[in-house]
Amino acid sequence: MKKMSGLTQYNIEGIHDNFEVVTGFGFVADNVPIKPVTQENRQQFKSIMKTMFDEDAVKYCYYLENHKINFELATNLGLGVLKSKDTEELFLYHSDVSSDEEVAAEDEFLRICIYYQLTHPDFEDVELEKFYQTEYGENYIGMLCMGKATEIVESLGAIFKAQKAGDKVVWFKK
Repeated sequence: MKKMSGLTQYNIEGIHDNFEVVTGFGFVADNVPIKPVTQENRQQFKSIMKTMFDEDAVKYCYYLENHKINFELATNLGLGVLKSKDTEELFLYHSDVSSDEEVAAEDEFLRICIYYQLTHPDFEDVELEKFYQTEYGENYIGMLCMGKATEIVESLGAIFKAQKAGDKVVWFKK
């Protein structure tokens, strides 16, 4: 994985029992999903369906140092949040698993990169920007989203544009 400051990947195969899923989708009426559940809005729902956690498919989780996880963004990107039963620390994981392990691994990596870029807009993910700018990049990123796809794709574009136009220009003295 690229060097993303404070992001650590952990292999959790065989130790799934040490974690509990703390994300999900809330329902105000029977079978009508309203939005991702966050720590702040948990009380407003009639029922909550936890984010999928397939122990056979989820091999890694990701810890971000000094970072408050954005539950709504994570869930909208097809990520879930786990809480360690030992330390109560929160970890991201890829909740939208595919039967094709190679595709699942690529989607997991892309979703983690998108999450990190959106929550760390000063970080310059050149490879993510190149992918975004391909003829299918924006559409593929939108398809990965479980919600707010347009907002997520537009936010990424705005970050990349700001990085190009921002104070990163080096002015030469005359």
